Amino acid sequence: MQKEGCPAPEPEQEFDAVQDPQDRGAQHAVYGAKRLLDAAREEEYPDEDVQAALRTLLGAAERGDAYAQYQAGKLYREGYFLPRDDAGAKMFFERATKQENHFAEYALGKLHADETSPFFDETAAADWFERAAEHGNGFAKYRLAKCFLNGKGRAVDAGSAARLFAEAAQAPDVYVRRFVTPWAKYQLGKLYIRGNGVPRDWAKAEELLRSAAQDGNEFAQRLLQRRAQWHRLGPMDAALGVIGSLCRMFETSAPRIRPRCMYLDRKRRRELEQKQRALGHAENDFEPQM
Repeated sequence: MQKEGCPAPEPEQEFDAVQDPQDRGAQHAVYGAKRLLDAAREEEYPDEDVQAALRTLLGAAERGDAYAQYQAGKLYREGYFLPRDDAGAKMFFERATKQENHFAEYALGKLHADETSPFFDETAAADWFERAAEHGNGFAKYRLAKCFLNGKGRAVDAGSAARLFAEAAQAPDVYVRRFVTPWAKYQLGKLYIRGNGVPRDWAKAEELLRSAAQDGNEFAQRLLQRRAQWHRLGPMDAALGVIGSLCRMFETSAPRIRPRCMYLDRKRRRELEQKQRALGHAENDFEPQM
């Protein structure tokens, strides 16, 4: 079965964003180094070639090349060819964001959203996703929509989530259309089924889900197959997610009553999971982590 996950692409328009023509030669060298490192992940390359590519990319990053800074941050973040170092990744991403590199802005959002990172901070993650979304990053629009939908780093606002899902669903970028658009349509379709953040409109929901299914989203296809059961879902189902978010906030401010809040959350989640399974969702309906 298809997993709800999206690899981070490497859009070539990053390379095309060079402002000064005199930098083209250096930029070609940086881009060539990046391509070699990508290839070296899949097949054996001489170590001296890999080290030369790393020197080229890191040297350009130190000289202020935003594309190289973004790629250097990714190398430190992934721990491939270099020891994993979230602090180093954060430093290079932040340098690139000073030149309004929205890929680095999105990468910083992911870094802060990672619970295993020492820089985990849901509010900071949502802030960076919002900044990248404002600069046109379709991946960031999707992740920011999920922040609004789930109350992570932002107050729950299904209307804002719906607007961002719609923008991501209509993005012209080829990578966004491939990796994000089917999931944005799927999420927006669910909101129309429930009437959550948008008027309840099953015809619109069906249109979105059919389009997502045609793009290969199996969850959308399963939901379409259970259309006769859509009446079981309504705005109150979405409200259960709000209750969960409030519980998490309450736990943070008052740990002593955490068991009661967790019990309420589990009870509501069981009810929601039963309805989701009845609608054809997989037992672990993971959301995309792009």
